[in-house]
Amino acid sequence: MYHPEEWQSSGRPVGRMYHPVNRSGSGCPPLDRSGRMYHPEEWQSSGKPVLLPIRDGIMLIRRTEDVDCQMSFSDSLYSPSSRLSRSLHMLHTLVKRLTKQHLYWTARMSGLAFPPVDINYRYYQPYYRRLIALKNHESYTDWPQDVKDGFDHVIKLIDARDNYVETMCSKHGKVLAGISEFTKTADWAELHKSGKTKYLLPSVMLTGHVEGLFLKFLVSMQQAKYVLDIGMFTGYSALSMAEALPADGKVFTCDRELYLAELNRKVFDSSPHGKKIEIRLGDVGDTLNALEKDGIQINFVFLDAGQEQYDTYLDLLLDKKLLAPRGTIAVDNSLWFGRSYLLDDDSMARFNKKVKDDPRVQEVLLPVRDGIMLIRRTEDVDGQV
Repeated sequence: MYHPEEWQSSGRPVGRMYHPVNRSGSGCPPLDRSGRMYHPEEWQSSGKPVLLPIRDGIMLIRRTEDVDCQMSFSDSLYSPSSRLSRSLHMLHTLVKRLTKQHLYWTARMSGLAFPPVDINYRYYQPYYRRLIALKNHESYTDWPQDVKDGFDHVIKLIDARDNYVETMCSKHGKVLAGISEFTKTADWAELHKSGKTKYLLPSVMLTGHVEGLFLKFLVSMQQAKYVLDIGMFTGYSALSMAEALPADGKVFTCDRELYLAELNRKVFDSSPHGKKIEIRLGDVGDTLNALEKDGIQINFVFLDAGQEQYDTYLDLLLDKKLLAPRGTIAVDNSLWFGRSYLLDDDSMARFNKKVKDDPRVQEVLLPVRDGIMLIRRTEDVDGQV
């Protein structure tokens, strides 16, 4: 575990120490110079918020009318209890309490298979899945009770942080809530087995509440008119972004599944923003060529399908000038369940490096859900002097 003296420098902690899991002692160390913790009541605003789990948390707030959605703040503000904070003292002595036998089992379990990713987005993080795998291992019952308590408290801390982020974001509307519920409860294995879908589509592909609201914020701040959504699935991202568009705006959402196209069209039509969504069925390359032929330039692009083709899509968007001046590309799954930074030979890792080495663009990788990389042309990011 880290000690305060390892990260304090002129009263300013390094980024990872903002997460309570990484702070030890009898309680979480205070994070401002006066020795007090910050509370949400101090910065809660009447605007429409989305809370992002970046560093110590960044809340974006815009006027409700600028985002085109009803504001909804939770009446009660939730934060991790002091009991959980104090429990970190137990974790601080974890290594000292482990016997050689338990250390041996820890080493043996280094190759432990992760549990499958599920609809709870915290499962995208490999450290969380490793904790769950360790807790579910048959040898776990033989561990000292304080060690097991330490594992439980760390898991609770992670859950508390993620639940807090979810709670502090504005609620989605009824149609989006219906999409989310259907996606989580549908029997996708049976739909694939019966031939209704070409591919087995796991529910974890759902964009979800926090990321959907973040996309809506980005589109509204971009003041976009045309949006390209590569990877429609059940339509959560497409409708989220359509809600931020002007009346004459358009979301071109792409997919290969006829079943999803027919299903989503009915759902989109139940929303007043559905008329702004145009479903493009088939190959993404054909859609890009058609948009170029029609002279349409895209203000905002969301890449969320066909990771092995991301580099091709990026080059087409930039070389054919399909990306409008001052346009933005958002790339989903940039962390790819941890593979991007844990494996040397990974498709997303290669794409991320390609973007980083491309002088035409600048990028920022955000740890939202499974990672979102924002890409813009270099001249659109650098200011003038």
